[in-house]
Amino acid sequence: MKRAFTLLELVVVIAIIGVLSVILFPVFDRTHCYDAGYICRSRQKQIGLAFFQYAQDYDGRLPPVALGAAGWADLLQPYTKGWGAFNCPLTPVNPPRSTDYFFNGRLARFLLGRVVLPAKTLLLGEGDDARPTSTELRRLPAVALEDKKSPAWRHREKGANYLFGDGHVKFIQAEEFDAQVKWNPRHLSP
Repeated sequence: MKRAFTLLELVVVIAIIGVLSVILFPVFDRTHCYDAGYICRSRQKQIGLAFFQYAQDYDGRLPPVALGAAGWADLLQPYTKGWGAFNCPLTPVNPPRSTDYFFNGRLARFLLGRVVLPAKTLLLGEGDDARPTSTELRRLPAVALEDKKSPAWRHREKGANYLFGDGHVKFIQAEEFDAQVKWNPRHLSP
């Protein structure tokens, strides 16, 4: 003899599904942020390889911030085979020839082999959305480390990804940024 679900059993099953969904949906949402952070690090790593290939083609020198109408991202674009690498996955759709990252302007046209502490010297960082391809900074504004709406807080609302002179990409919390990053390739005081 087959027995059907009673109304009470059906309500209990629906309640259990509801409780599980309330518990699991925030976990899935957090996973999306982690995935975006990994994609962003991968894109910065790709840009880092483009910097090294550019330097190899130009006697060991990194690109200028701008060369005529072309910015540093325009000069690296042939090495990345597209514009996708220049945009963080958490930003809205960007117009063509724009970037979400900034280039350390102190390294413009600098000989890559002369960087004293490449593992601590910032090469590229998270910048404002859809900026010109020549976007550069020589120092991160102090307000960026305090303002939670700035790109320094882009991933997981705690920090951002940064590419260093030796090619590694690291997630750094905004509070720890100044202690972990050098801007000057000669490792002198700014």
